[in-house]
Amino acid sequence: MSEETVEEIKDFRGLIREVRAYLALQKEYAELELTEKLTMLFSGVLLILVLTLLGMLAFFFLAFSLAYWLAPHVGGLLEGFVIVALLTVIVMLLIYLFRRTLIITPTANYIVKLFARKTDT
Repeated sequence: MSEETVEEIKDFRGLIREVRAYLALQKEYAELELTEKLTMLFSGVLLILVLTLLGMLAFFFLAFSLAYWLAPHVGGLLEGFVIVALLTVIVMLLIYLFRRTLIITPTANYIVKLFARKTDT
């Protein structure tokens, strides 16, 4: 073998080592980026869950308060609770009717923004 061929083989082996190192770094970077995005997603879901539970608790107490406040004005406790139940059903129906604009689209936008976001490299 000539000296040039030996030198080319060494250069080629060095290139292969560099490509392997580059691919290993890219794999590690992808894992870190995925970990970051999943952390953001799960923290967002957890935040929504906590806020929803606290909101439901507040709504529960406000509904009872409204029913007791309405009782003397509408003829009794039963009528007050019926009115509050009807108001709750109306709110649930409105949320269902506008679920695309209130829930689905914002959730999809959040997930798309999270996973389609370009990071500085």
